[in-house]
Amino acid sequence: DTCRFIDKYPKVLSADVVQLLPASVDRLESKRVKEVCKIMSSIKGQGRSVCLIIADQWATGRQQKQDVDKYRAQAVRDGLIDQEELIFTSDFESPKFDVGIHQMMIRDLFLCSNLFIFPTREESFGLVVPEAALSGCFLVLNRSLQMQREVSGNEALFFDFGSCHTEHSVTNDRYWTDLAFIIAGRMKENE
Repeated sequence: DTCRFIDKYPKVLSADVVQLLPASVDRLESKRVKEVCKIMSSIKGQGRSVCLIIADQWATGRQQKQDVDKYRAQAVRDGLIDQEELIFTSDFESPKFDVGIHQMMIRDLFLCSNLFIFPTREESFGLVVPEAALSGCFLVLNRSLQMQREVSGNEALFFDFGSCHTEHSVTNDRYWTDLAFIIAGRMKENE
Protein backbone atom coordinates (compact mmCIF):
# COMPACT_ATOMS: atom_id res chain seq x y z
CA ASP A 1 0.00 0.00 0.00
CA THR A 2 2.78 2.44 0.90
CA CYS A 3 4.65 1.73 -2.33
CA ARG A 4 1.49 2.42 -4.36
CA PHE A 5 0.97 5.63 -2.35
CA ILE A 6 4.52 6.77 -3.13
CA ASP A 7 4.09 5.85 -6.81
CA LYS A 8 1.04 8.11 -6.92
CA TYR A 9 2.67 10.89 -4.84
CA PRO A 10 6.45 10.75 -5.54
CA LYS A 11 7.06 14.03 -3.69
CA VAL A 12 6.83 11.97 -0.50
CA LEU A 13 10.39 10.87 -1.29
CA SER A 14 11.69 13.89 -3.18
CA ALA A 15 10.47 16.99 -1.33
CA ASP A 16 12.90 18.92 0.88
CA VAL A 17 10.41 19.00 3.75
CA VAL A 18 7.90 16.19 4.30
CA GLN A 19 5.37 15.96 7.12
CA LEU A 20 2.76 13.38 8.02
CA LEU A 21 -0.02 14.65 10.30
CA PRO A 22 -2.51 12.02 11.50
CA ALA A 23 -5.82 13.79 12.20
CA SER A 24 -9.34 12.47 12.49
CA VAL A 25 -11.80 14.25 10.19
CA ASP A 26 -13.88 15.28 13.18
CA ARG A 27 -10.85 16.99 14.76
CA LEU A 28 -9.10 18.78 11.88
CA GLU A 29 -9.65 22.17 13.49
CA SER A 30 -8.37 21.16 16.93
CA LYS A 31 -5.34 19.45 15.34
CA ARG A 32 -4.70 22.79 13.60
CA VAL A 33 -4.44 21.53 10.04
CA LYS A 34 -4.92 25.07 8.72
CA GLU A 35 -1.98 26.37 10.76
CA VAL A 36 0.30 23.53 9.65
CA CYS A 37 -0.63 24.33 6.04
CA LYS A 38 0.28 28.00 6.58
CA ILE A 39 3.68 27.07 8.02
CA MET A 40 4.40 24.57 5.24
CA SER A 41 3.37 27.16 2.65
CA SER A 42 5.79 29.64 4.23
CA ILE A 43 8.57 27.03 4.12
CA LYS A 44 7.74 26.58 0.44
CA GLY A 45 8.00 30.35 0.04
CA GLN A 46 11.65 30.06 1.12
CA GLY A 47 12.37 28.03 -2.02
CA ARG A 48 12.05 24.55 -0.49
CA SER A 49 9.80 21.87 -1.92
CA VAL A 50 7.20 20.59 0.54
CA CYS A 51 4.85 17.67 0.96
CA LEU A 52 2.21 17.65 3.70
CA ILE A 53 0.32 14.40 4.15
CA ILE A 54 -2.81 14.54 6.28
CA ALA A 55 -3.69 11.01 7.39
CA ASP A 56 -7.36 11.81 7.79
CA GLN A 57 -9.35 9.00 9.29
CA TRP A 58 -12.94 8.58 10.37
CA ALA A 59 -12.33 6.27 13.28
CA THR A 60 -14.87 7.32 15.87
CA GLY A 61 -17.90 8.19 13.76
CA ARG A 62 -19.36 10.02 16.77
CA GLN A 63 -18.88 13.64 15.79
CA GLN A 64 -19.58 15.42 12.54
CA LYS A 65 -16.95 15.21 9.81
CA GLN A 66 -15.26 18.48 9.00
CA ASP A 67 -15.08 19.40 5.32
CA VAL A 68 -11.59 18.59 3.97
CA ASP A 69 -12.36 20.68 0.88
CA LYS A 70 -12.44 23.76 3.12
CA TYR A 71 -8.89 22.97 4.25
CA ARG A 72 -7.80 22.24 0.68
CA ALA A 73 -9.16 25.58 -0.53
CA GLN A 74 -7.43 27.46 2.31
CA ALA A 75 -4.15 25.67 1.54
CA VAL A 76 -4.41 26.71 -2.12
CA ARG A 77 -4.99 30.32 -1.04
CA ASP A 78 -1.91 30.03 1.17
CA GLY A 79 0.21 28.70 -1.71
CA LEU A 80 0.08 24.90 -1.54
CA ILE A 81 -1.20 24.50 -5.09
CA ASP A 82 0.40 21.27 -6.27
CA GLN A 83 -1.72 18.17 -5.57
CA GLU A 84 1.36 16.63 -3.96
CA GLU A 85 2.03 19.56 -1.65
CA LEU A 86 -1.11 18.73 0.36
CA ILE A 87 -2.35 15.16 0.33
CA PHE A 88 -5.33 13.80 2.22
CA THR A 89 -4.93 10.02 2.51
CA SER A 90 -8.70 9.52 2.15
CA ASP A 91 -8.22 10.51 -1.51
CA PHE A 92 -5.86 7.59 -2.06
CA GLU A 93 -7.64 4.58 -3.56
CA SER A 94 -11.03 5.79 -2.33
CA PRO A 95 -13.16 4.27 -0.82
CA LYS A 96 -10.59 1.76 0.48
CA PHE A 97 -8.88 4.26 2.80
CA ASP A 98 -11.84 6.56 3.55
CA VAL A 99 -11.84 5.42 7.18
CA GLY A 100 -8.07 5.73 7.45
CA ILE A 101 -4.80 4.17 6.41
CA HIS A 102 -3.47 1.25 8.41
CA GLN A 103 -0.84 1.37 11.13
CA MET A 104 1.99 0.08 8.93
CA MET A 105 1.37 2.82 6.35
CA ILE A 106 1.45 5.42 9.12
CA ARG A 107 4.82 4.06 10.25
CA ASP A 108 6.18 3.95 6.68
CA LEU A 109 5.07 7.52 5.95
CA PHE A 110 6.57 8.76 9.22
CA LEU A 111 9.86 7.18 8.11
CA CYS A 112 9.63 9.21 4.87
CA SER A 113 9.03 12.43 6.86
CA ASN A 114 11.61 14.80 8.29
CA LEU A 115 9.36 17.32 10.10
CA PHE A 116 6.50 17.02 12.55
CA ILE A 117 4.64 20.21 13.45
CA PHE A 118 2.00 19.48 16.09
CA PRO A 119 0.14 22.65 17.16
CA THR A 120 -2.82 20.69 18.53
CA ARG A 121 -5.15 22.57 20.89
CA GLU A 122 -6.41 19.55 22.84
CA GLU A 123 -4.30 16.57 23.76
CA SER A 124 -3.91 14.34 26.78
CA PHE A 125 -0.84 12.45 25.60
CA GLY A 126 -0.37 12.56 21.85
CA LEU A 127 0.99 9.18 20.78
CA VAL A 128 1.94 10.66 17.41
CA VAL A 129 4.72 12.69 19.07
CA PRO A 130 6.83 9.66 20.08
CA GLU A 131 5.96 7.97 16.77
CA ALA A 132 7.30 10.98 14.88
CA ALA A 133 10.36 11.26 17.14
CA LEU A 134 11.21 7.57 16.79
CA SER A 135 10.99 8.00 13.02
CA GLY A 136 13.61 10.76 13.11
CA CYS A 137 11.34 13.76 12.49
CA PHE A 138 12.32 17.22 13.70
CA LEU A 139 9.65 18.05 16.28
CA VAL A 140 7.83 21.39 16.53
CA LEU A 141 5.37 21.25 19.41
CA ASN A 142 2.85 23.40 21.24
CA ARG A 143 4.37 25.14 24.27
CA SER A 144 0.83 25.95 25.44
CA LEU A 145 0.26 22.25 26.25
CA GLN A 146 2.69 21.41 29.05
CA MET A 147 2.44 17.64 28.57
CA GLN A 148 4.12 18.09 25.17
CA ARG A 149 7.41 18.76 26.98
CA GLU A 150 7.06 15.55 28.97
CA VAL A 151 5.99 13.46 25.98
CA SER A 152 8.89 14.75 23.86
CA GLY A 153 11.49 14.60 26.62
CA ASN A 154 11.84 18.35 26.03
CA GLU A 155 13.65 17.52 22.75
CA ALA A 156 11.72 19.74 20.38
CA LEU A 157 11.28 23.27 19.16
CA PHE A 158 8.37 24.84 21.08
CA PHE A 159 6.05 27.68 20.06
CA ASP A 160 2.86 28.97 21.65
CA PHE A 161 -0.09 27.86 19.57
CA GLY A 162 -2.70 28.19 22.32
CA SER A 163 -4.87 25.48 23.79
CA CYS A 164 -8.38 24.87 25.01
CA HIS A 165 -7.25 26.62 28.24
CA THR A 166 -5.00 29.33 26.81
CA GLU A 167 -6.05 31.61 23.96
CA HIS A 168 -3.42 32.47 21.37
CA SER A 169 -4.81 34.39 18.43
CA VAL A 170 -2.78 35.32 15.39
CA THR A 171 -4.11 38.14 13.25
CA ASN A 172 -1.13 38.51 10.94
CA ASP A 173 0.15 35.83 8.55
CA ARG A 174 3.66 37.19 9.16
CA TYR A 175 3.65 35.10 12.35
CA TRP A 176 3.52 31.86 10.34
CA THR A 177 6.26 33.10 8.03
CA ASP A 178 8.49 33.91 11.01
CA LEU A 179 7.89 30.45 12.48
CA ALA A 180 8.70 28.86 9.12
CA PHE A 181 12.04 30.71 8.94
CA ILE A 182 12.94 29.55 12.45
CA ILE A 183 11.88 25.96 11.75
CA ALA A 184 13.71 25.74 8.42
CA GLY A 185 16.84 27.25 9.97
CA ARG A 186 16.81 24.82 12.88
CA MET A 187 16.18 21.87 10.55
CA LYS A 188 19.20 22.90 8.49
CA GLU A 189 21.39 22.94 11.62
CA ASN A 190 20.03 19.67 13.04
CA GLU A 191 21.91 16.57 11.89
